[in-house]
Amino acid sequence: PDPQARTRILLPASQLAFVRTADSEARLRVDGQKGLAFTELRFEPRRDAARGSVEATYHSDLFASPYGVDYYRGFADRTGGVSVMLSPVDLHPERTLAHRRAAWLFALSGVFAAAAGTSAYLAIDARHDYNATDLQRASESASDRYRVATTGLLVSSALAITSSAVGWYLWNSEDPGRARGRD
Repeated sequence: PDPQARTRILLPASQLAFVRTADSEARLRVDGQKGLAFTELRFEPRRDAARGSVEATYHSDLFASPYGVDYYRGFADRTGGVSVMLSPVDLHPERTLAHRRAAWLFALSGVFAAAAGTSAYLAIDARHDYNATDLQRASESASDRYRVATTGLLVSSALAITSSAVGWYLWNSEDPGRARGRD
């Protein structure tokens, strides 16, 4: 940069600020002063990367204001930016994951319940065919269909009930991590 060039930087009053170079930094606080020349700054060797201006800013300013929807809307209004619609933030992302898993289990439970209903229909139909015939081969066929259908009915009913119960547990669990088996 040109040493004769003039630069002005507007700083908030009474706020700690830093001017950093590759190996040094100067602390300054503007308390109603009209201006301060760079030559008036007192540079000291920089502290390690985790300290100095970055650390001071983290401690004093990072969480001084709550960063939320209201902060964002105020920032967008103040700067003239276009604001976007924000939905409420879920503070429990693990719970959201548990809810998604529970929803999948509920859907799977519905599939198993439909399979149980179909199996029940087929079992009733096979039982009707068995009772309606006097022929050995037809009655054996109906009996086999009945056994397969009732087995399907029992298995799919058990799976529907189990997936519903696990889904309900995940949905209502206070600690979703523990619900997945991680204590």
